[in-house]
Amino acid sequence: MKPLFLQIYNHLPVDKRQWHYGYQTIKPLKPLINMLSQHYIEKHHQKEYQQLLKKLDEEVKELKKAYGEGT
Repeated sequence: MKPLFLQIYNHLPVDKRQWHYGYQTIKPLKPLINMLSQHYIEKHHQKEYQQLLKKLDEEVKELKKAYGEGT
């Protein structure tokens, strides 16, 4: 993870006020940031992430039951 982090860090804009995920200047780095985030979650919070996915699936099922699937 460290090499990926350093690659992202070294390509960030000089102006730290632009270090926000939604800024246009960060757009080319988004795939790398997403990859780093995914690796971090898988390594350090796998159990919690699986619990979150399960709860989200349950919520989707309830919403489909309540509102239908639509077209």
